[in-house]
Order: sequence, then structure tokens, then C-alpha cells
Amino acid sequence: MRSPRSVKSAGLLSCALLMVAAFTITDRADSTQAAPPVSIAQQLAVPAYINPLADPAAWLRLASSAPGSLGFAVVNVINGPDYVPKDEWTSAIKNASASGVKLVGYVDTGYLGTTGQRTRLGSTDPVDWMSQIQHDINAWYQFYGSDLTGIFFDQTQNACGPTGDSNDWAALYRTLSDGVERLHPGAITVLNPGTNVPQCYENAADVIVTFEGSYESYVGDPAAANPYTPLSWTPVDPKKIWHIVYGAPDVAKMSEVVDLSKTRSAGYVYVTDDVLANPYDTVPAADYWSAEQGMVAQVPGEARPPSRPTWLDTVEVYGTSVVLNWVGSRDRSVPVVAYDIYRDGVMIDSVPGDVVTYTAADLTPLTSYVFTVVARDALGTTSAASNSLAVVTDQTYGDPRLPPVGLTAVNTTFTSVQLAWQPAPERNDRRRPGIASYVVEQNGREILRLPGWVTSVTVGGLAPGAFYSMSVYSIDKSGDRTGDSDALAVSTPSLPAGGTVARTTVTSSPTQYTFSADFLVPFAFRRVFIATGNSADPCWSTGSDPQICADYLLENHRLLRYTGSGQSWDWTIVGDVVPTVDGNTYSWLVLAANIGTPANVVAVFNANGYAPNSYCGTGFACTSTGPPLPYE
Repeated sequence: MRSPRSVKSAGLLSCALLMVAAFTITDRADSTQAAPPVSIAQQLAVPAYINPLADPAAWLRLASSAPGSLGFAVVNVINGPDYVPKDEWTSAIKNASASGVKLVGYVDTGYLGTTGQRTRLGSTDPVDWMSQIQHDINAWYQFYGSDLTGIFFDQTQNACGPTGDSNDWAALYRTLSDGVERLHPGAITVLNPGTNVPQCYENAADVIVTFEGSYESYVGDPAAANPYTPLSWTPVDPKKIWHIVYGAPDVAKMSEVVDLSKTRSAGYVYVTDDVLANPYDTVPAADYWSAEQGMVAQVPGEARPPSRPTWLDTVEVYGTSVVLNWVGSRDRSVPVVAYDIYRDGVMIDSVPGDVVTYTAADLTPLTSYVFTVVARDALGTTSAASNSLAVVTDQTYGDPRLPPVGLTAVNTTFTSVQLAWQPAPERNDRRRPGIASYVVEQNGREILRLPGWVTSVTVGGLAPGAFYSMSVYSIDKSGDRTGDSDALAVSTPSLPAGGTVARTTVTSSPTQYTFSADFLVPFAFRRVFIATGNSADPCWSTGSDPQICADYLLENHRLLRYTGSGQSWDWTIVGDVVPTVDGNTYSWLVLAANIGTPANVVAVFNANGYAPNSYCGTGFACTSTGPPLPYE
């Protein structure tokens, strides 16, 4: 669901409607088989790429929906939080939060680099993706703080790991989700693979998008690409699953999709009449939107809440975790689908309704906590809370390892440093627990937490021409942490006088053009605006000095043709043009025939997102506008 900002203005918003709906649960292996109707709490979750300045009315429609109807909203500034808080987003987020909408920040995970997708710094290493992801999570909360209630992870893998017997990728997503919930208790986490996932992902996040696609693909049109495929496992709690469908042109087809989503046990659903290239840049018109809310708000009748869980107690108590169990609730008129776990009055997690045990992790040794459990049935009705259970965590192993050693800067760029270290040599005690994680600190503040097998990572988000103190410590599997490693002084070089984009070149032959430039800092979008001189083509006026009127555009890995009116940012995809990357240098090779075989072209390079908006080119002033890097 990544923001196609090359086509329309972006800003992801997703909302959930916590209402009850009647639907039929069927065998997931064959959705045509009938089954007794069962009522569940279905919710709307609305991916809306809405720029607050471009479409403030859409934000108002979301915020003014029926009281209590919107459960959570995913907000997206520019494929994430950008590098500074924006006034329009601060206002929109604050207003939506004040209206009762829970807000979840968008973070691109790039499939952890497993498909060749690069971080903003140009790496495909999954560990470097983990670093960028955690940087973006921290930025969301730094910029928008208490108005956020979670994180939406986009472009997530749907395979368990690189081999059939590996769960490595699912485990990394679980680590990311756990990290959000450790730092922000009660946070919602959402994964978006956009297709079905194996059961290894069941506990990797609170909600999983298992379908994102067109109306035709969802309803089974044989001519449609990427048809809906049911899960091979059945989540007990429907709130685990979210289906997103675009291109349903009218209320009748929207109703068809919502009815079908009920048979597929999707606790979250969203349908829109908007279409590609960006089907999420607005909320449907008032009549459509009202009807969609009504489809999931069909109250099937009164039901008695489930009975309260009883005998909540501990199975095991450790230094940083507690294993709980309880006697399950008795169903009344509808089944119990989940147990919600509360710690010190904050809901921290849920388990399926057929599970009566839970491990509360990431606790502090020798600390008191109070736990309760609440049963939730298929209608969303909750029981009274179980008995309160006060628990004091145990001490840890008590003999921590020595700090990591050999912390070095392998490579330093204008905005990043690659760190490497080693665990300290073991003392003569093989019983000591293994390393669970490494924590990287910048100027004494935690910025990254990585799995215990990691001993090298690229830290981004630094300022050019600045000084930093880096250190690392480890935490073992009992919860004991070492002291800090020796501090490492890091100095980033200053940018050259030309700014953030340099060494721009355009070379040509009768059949092709090559566009090349150095992008000295990380950007969300690296672009080449191309003017072919064809007066019959509509064109977009750039913000460069001087301006050109571009009828083609290279953006990241795509070639686009301008199809707007000269005022609107509308581009049509011509095809993929993947740049070659050599350090900071990006080069695109474009066949002349793909841009109308012009005799010559004029090109200006542009980049924005996560750095100041920059233009540069032969014959153009190299300019950058916006706050300096980074935002602190």
C-alpha cells in the first residue's frame, strides 16, 4: 500500500469502524460452502492517502463519522513521517485524535530488502532495513507523540523466511512489533503483505492485511490478476484480518464486497470506488461512505456478554517476563473470540479465544505489575475483568556479561555511519544465558534494538558536519544488561558547497539517454524531470531555477509521462527503469523510443522526502529548500 506519490499527493489514513455485523463464517478452503450464520464485530479500516491541504473535506468526513465508529487511522506523510513535523499534518493528526480516532503511523519496511528494495541509504541488508524502520518509528512518536496509538508496517514479506524451514522474516517482524509495544504500551501494530500469509505471522502483529486489490480480483473475476486467496489457517479472532478493495464503482458493488468479506471472516474491511494509480487519496463521497458504514453497523440483536475469566494466576515468574493462565469464559449466545490482556490498566495484547495462557515480556526485574484479563466475544461485547493479579518480577541471572568490544566505524557518510562490534570473550561459565539483543545508543539515548546475532548495522538520520558519541550494550536472555561499550566518536563530513545533489550528467546516443547524478543524502524520491520539447504534450513546470516544462519523469525505478492539466500532479506509468547504484551515484538508462525519440532533451534533477527539496542540473542552479538535516 506504499504511497504512489509520483501519481498523486500522498498521506495515508486508515480508520476502523468498531461496530457489529452479521455474517456467515465458512470453510476458508472453500468459501462457497454454507455454514450457520454467526454474528461478529466487523470494523471499517480505511487506507486514505489524503494530503490535508489537498483534501481537507475527506478528513472532516472521517472525523465526523458516527461517534465511536472509527477505531484506528493510519497516517502517512511521505512513505513515513518525513524528517520534520509538518504543520498541516500536526493539525490534521491533532484534530482527528481529538475526535476520538486512533492514529497509526505508516512505516515502509521494503520487504526487509529481500526483494532487492533499498533503504533510503541504498542498502538491501535486512539489518539496515531494521535500522531505518526503527528510526521512522521513533520519528513518528517524536513528532506527533501522544496523538499516535501505533504503527502500520507496509510492504511486508509473506514468506516465513528465506527457506521452507525458516521463520527468520516473520521473527524480525515480530521483533519490530514487540519493540513498538515495549516502548508504547497499548500500541496497535499492523502488517500489510497485501496477500495471504502462513501461520508463522499469526503473532507478528495485532492486525494483518491479507488482501489488497481490485473489486474484480476480490469477487473472483477470472480475467482479474492477483485473485483473492484464502488463508490456510483460521484466526479465531476476526480482528486479526483486514481486507482492502478498490474500484467498486457504486453502492451495490460495495455492498457485494462487504457481504463477501463477512463470509471470509475479515474483522476489518474497506471498500472504495476510487481506482489506480492511487485509490486511497480521498474518502468516498458522503452517500457511499454512509452506506458503507451502515453495512458493517447491522446490529443483529441483544446478546449477553461472556462471563468473566476466573482464577488468573502465574505459571512462571522470571526477571523480565511472567507466564499467566486463567480459567476461560463461558460463551453466552455467541462465541468468545479473544482474551484481552491488561497490564496496570492498559491493554497490551490479545490472544485467541481458544487460548488461556499468555507470556508478558519486556518487563523490568524486581518490579510490581498488576494484570487482568477480559473476554471478548464475536459481537465485540466484553466481559467483566478477571481478578486482579499483582506480580513482582524475579531477579535476573545476576551476573551479566562483559560489555561488547571493538566498536568501530566501518564507513561514515554525510548522514550515516556503519558500526561494527563483537561480544566480549566469555568468562569461564558456559551456563550464562545467551545474548538476546544489542542496543545501540547515540549521545546516550537508545536508537536501535537489534537481535543478538547482529554485530554490524548502518545508523542513519545523522547531520552532515556533526559530531556524535556512539555506544553499544547487550541484554542476555535472562534480562541482564551489560555496561556500555567504550564510546566511539563519530564525525560526519560536511556537504560540498553545491548542496545535496551533485555531478549531474546527461549523455545520449541515437537510441538511448543516460541520466546520472550523485544524491549525497538519503531521499524518499530521486527524480529526473525530462523536457522533450514536444509542444503537443502536456507538461509540468518544475520548481527549478530556471524552470522547465517536463513531459516525462524518472522517479526512483519508474518512467512516467505527464497526463495532467499543467496544474495537477498526474502522471501515467510508462514502465520500470531501475537505476544502477554505485555509492551515491544513481544512473538511469532510458530508450529514446520510450520518450518519443526526441532529437535532444533538457533535464533537471530533483529529490525530496527525508531531506530538503533539492534541484540541480547542468545550466541550473543547485538549490535546496527546507529545514536542515536532521530534525532533533
